[in-house]
Amino acid sequence: MFQPKLKRSLEMRILSQMTVAISIALLTSSGIAQANLLAFYAFEGNANDTSGNGNHGVLNGPNPTPNGIQGGAYDFDGVNDYISFPININASMHPQLTMGAWVNTDTFAPIQTVLSHDNGAFDRSLVIDFRGSIDPTTWSAFRGVTGTGVHSSGKVPFPGVWYFLAVTYDQTLNNMTLYVNETAISTLTNFNSGFNILWAGGNPGFAEHFDGRMDNVFLFDEVLTSNELDHIRRGGANAILSFPNPEPSSIVLATLALVGLLAHGRRRRASDPQPSLCHQTTVF
Repeated sequence: MFQPKLKRSLEMRILSQMTVAISIALLTSSGIAQANLLAFYAFEGNANDTSGNGNHGVLNGPNPTPNGIQGGAYDFDGVNDYISFPININASMHPQLTMGAWVNTDTFAPIQTVLSHDNGAFDRSLVIDFRGSIDPTTWSAFRGVTGTGVHSSGKVPFPGVWYFLAVTYDQTLNNMTLYVNETAISTLTNFNSGFNILWAGGNPGFAEHFDGRMDNVFLFDEVLTSNELDHIRRGGANAILSFPNPEPSSIVLATLALVGLLAHGRRRRASDPQPSLCHQTTVF
């Protein structure tokens, strides 16, 4: 038989293991995002990746400017400026992807490229384009070999105004969503392979350079929700670098509290005075 102290120690160990197991199970089932930040470029005088992943960019012409949406930015001339990043955003590498930036164009003349790895099949890209819309020029994103290849937001880019742009791609569901500030527009999509590098400010297959300023470029290996992207839009660099920072669900907290109460109850019972084991004398 177990000795009392050994038995209590075993019970506490089991309770501790139950706490860990239940927490992991509930956090997994609660759907809390576990997206990884692939890269973040604050453009504070350089094109370094401040995510810690080492995906530093190579400058090809754009000039640094202190007039970003948040600190510094890069100013692209619309002729031949671009920044190259060693990131493979092909669907075969990242079936789910979110990428975006804050941009301020000097002209709404199409076609201009914000982010792209396109090699000719309307591969994953954020652009200013006139195709796919009844409007002359809109913020758009490429949708691969589906339909016209260009997915329009219907939002006209006004020069001199900062816009928050993002696009999410889900190759498994053949779905994409384009975000322009608070507006979200979804459509079907399907992709072949593009280049294994990413450009900011130009299209690596067709030039189509961007004319204006760009700041806080980010990429995640997951489809972020509209709420998560709105959090980034409002919080800027701090929100990007602190993501993900999920709050524990109420179910998890309640479960941990219950396990704690059970453990406390067992400790109290263990500390209660035990009945005497001395022999009683019976008087006849």
